[in-house]
Amino acid sequence: MDRENVKENMSNQDIWARALQMLVLLIAMWLVEIVIIAIVLLQLITKIISGHIMENLERLSRDLSYYTKNTCLFLTFVKEEPTFPFRDWDESVK
Repeated sequence: MDRENVKENMSNQDIWARALQMLVLLIAMWLVEIVIIAIVLLQLITKIISGHIMENLERLSRDLSYYTKNTCLFLTFVKEEPTFPFRDWDESVK
């Protein structure tokens, strides 16, 4: 790694754009974590009281799980495509 390469990388706007996307997605992941904790508690309480879980929350849980996975893949440079809010939600949860 030479200084010229570092200077070139530091001035690469694509890297800085990705860094900004990564920052936004880290904040999104923090919010998703809070929502998942709420879902866990709601599903547990519902299961204890009624013996069933809420199907709408089950679907949301599945979507959030895929979103989290795909976001982590982007954040760790395994994938190049960012997730929601930079892409459609439907594409982010596949």
